[in-house]
Amino acid sequence: QWLGNPTNGTYLDQAIQAISKLTNGAPTNAIAAQAYGRLGDYYMQWADRQWESKHDPNIYTNAAQMYQTLLNFPATNVDMATRSQAEVALGRIAEQQDQPEEALTHYCNVLYGDMEHYDPFWVEQAGKAAAHIDEQRQQWDKAIKIYQRVSKAVPSLRTALEKAIATAQNEADRARN
Repeated sequence: QWLGNPTNGTYLDQAIQAISKLTNGAPTNAIAAQAYGRLGDYYMQWADRQWESKHDPNIYTNAAQMYQTLLNFPATNVDMATRSQAEVALGRIAEQQDQPEEALTHYCNVLYGDMEHYDPFWVEQAGKAAAHIDEQRQQWDKAIKIYQRVSKAVPSLRTALEKAIATAQNEADRARN
């Protein structure tokens, strides 16, 4: 219900209270890990709402704490999609806090992690975010490598990524000349 009206803080508070109960009983089971991920999402929604008016990077502290708690779970208790989502969210938080190197670290944990067991959606999301940072920095060769990595992991994106690679290559060539 709160997703239909994300500006309604009451729904967000109720969701946080309900999900928090799942983290208390057995804090190392898979359900608790999922609950921490959802709590991170809810706190992220709350922080995003506050960001518009306050621009205080500390408002993301609760979200970051939930995602980090999730990542501290044993790998056997957290599926790859949930772990990847937490890494991408931590990358986004780092970007909001003007920490692009930390953001890249989180994105690269998804991009260059276990490529036998990965979630294509989150590899795509991490790749887009990491490439965007490198493009902003005009580090075209790094952006190209990221696009190539995503293309290898998610072949269905190959056509779109070939265009992004060509654009980045043109920018790299222009920068060299």
